[in-house]
Amino acid sequence: GLLLSTGIPRGDTDLGMERLTETARLIREGGFTGYLHLKVLPGASRSDIAEIAKYATRLSINLEAPDAPHLAELATVKEYKSDLLQRHKWLAEIMPHKHSTQFVVGAADETDYDIFKTVMTSYEKYNPARVYYSAFHALSNTPLETHENTPVWRANRWYQVDALLRLYGYSRQETSPVFDEDGMLLNTDPKVLLARSLPQVNPADADFAELIRVPGIGPVSAGRILQSRDSADVRNPQVLRDLGVIMKRALPYLSLGRTKQTRLCAFA
Repeated sequence: GLLLSTGIPRGDTDLGMERLTETARLIREGGFTGYLHLKVLPGASRSDIAEIAKYATRLSINLEAPDAPHLAELATVKEYKSDLLQRHKWLAEIMPHKHSTQFVVGAADETDYDIFKTVMTSYEKYNPARVYYSAFHALSNTPLETHENTPVWRANRWYQVDALLRLYGYSRQETSPVFDEDGMLLNTDPKVLLARSLPQVNPADADFAELIRVPGIGPVSAGRILQSRDSADVRNPQVLRDLGVIMKRALPYLSLGRTKQTRLCAFA
């Protein structure tokens, strides 16, 4: 696939979108039928977005920061609500569930909970295909060259949180405990962190939502467990392994009948 972006030539957004659209048209007319991800410019008109969507597999506009005050720390020439959020909304209307956005984590000294609130609103209102996260890295000869770099683990943890929201259906309320009292993510697998406060799950009678909240069980293996109940003993560890469950991760959070699995935190 291809990802196609552009700067804003001479500060002219319309010209930038015109050139980007023309390039995408030539790529398609040249016979390319694969994945084509096109980045919309801040401030682009709705008509230009609708035109470029004719050639795109996916469209995106990067919000970069969770709100206007934090964006002002990064880009003084962009209006958060009008240039970015409004375009994010238009992308959702023009290419439903075929658009995305990105945040630069740590660049504006925002908390992870600040990002979380905006990400949740985005998924609830605009239903993007996904959200991307990039750990900030300072570059020489830029206004933020002395800013501390964001550890890569923080962006990686964000991808894990995002999966819980996007693929596992975790709600705003049940996800909130992954943040500490300062609103920052802990460097711990968020699914494991949340599972520690849940009762053990019996795979023989749990529903899909309960199964996928067990570490080591994903949507595919949860579906296999539900399909196999009538023909196999899904409380048997080997059966669960054969169904794709990662037992090393799942075992402390499962109730398997005769053998009660005890978590270390129970002794705390």
